[in-house]
Amino acid sequence: MFDVPLWLLVQALIQGATEFLPVSSTGHLGLSWALLENWGFSVPSPGNQQVIDIALHIGTLLAVILYFRGDIWRVAHGGLALFTPRYGRLDPGSLLFVRLVVASVPALLMGVLIADLRESYKNDLALIASTTLLFGLLLWIADRFCWSTGKLRHLSLLGAAFVGLLQCLAFIPGVSRSGITITAARFLGLDRSDAIKLSMLLSIPLILGAGLYGGLELWAKGELHLTQSAITAALIAFCAALASIHVLMELAQRATFLVFVLYRVALGLLIYAVLAFDWLPVAAA
Repeated sequence: MFDVPLWLLVQALIQGATEFLPVSSTGHLGLSWALLENWGFSVPSPGNQQVIDIALHIGTLLAVILYFRGDIWRVAHGGLALFTPRYGRLDPGSLLFVRLVVASVPALLMGVLIADLRESYKNDLALIASTTLLFGLLLWIADRFCWSTGKLRHLSLLGAAFVGLLQCLAFIPGVSRSGITITAARFLGLDRSDAIKLSMLLSIPLILGAGLYGGLELWAKGELHLTQSAITAALIAFCAALASIHVLMELAQRATFLVFVLYRVALGLLIYAVLAFDWLPVAAA
């Protein structure tokens, strides 16, 4: 049987469960690393942490690809159709492909430009607490007060660019990539299901880009090793992410995002309390 370390199980479950929920996986991972280290648990070296982080993202990437395989196939087919001779209007898959490209480019560029800076602040608990609260309330405003009967097929290129620009804010720890893209989509009038679908589809190029960038960086340093821990982390994250996506899609049919807003407010206040009583260092390395 596999001897799964506690830190690996915790990180894999957190990554899988929170990557696609509007609650910030980065914020939860940063808080969990701080807790594990503060309580004396053995955790991997920074280099090995990067390998595990890539493995976790691969697991969540495979989960979203499997769950939305039909939509992804239509987008891929539509993208290929753009480069083949045809007459008349573009098919819906081609239009969606263009929208996703427009919305993805800003974040992909931003990720390359600020990769090192983001790494320096990813476990800053004071920053995580502030962004968790602020962007949780912003999600509530968008979900509560914005017109919401639009579908993804109605999204304009300008709207896609707006979502893409706001997605860049996700590089700030605690903002939540899924949270800010869902918020942007709701501000533009998309209903909850299509806002979630847009967020999920946008995660694919971003997660893939981050994984390739991090993998090449580690490869250049000679630190990229496929270990049992990395494989186990990816499998656990994959299963947790599948369950998380299913729950979120089902919830979108029956309720608002208020439960996530309340959770973010409670979490932000809890982190502030932790810092106020000096239970943890402000920035856990």
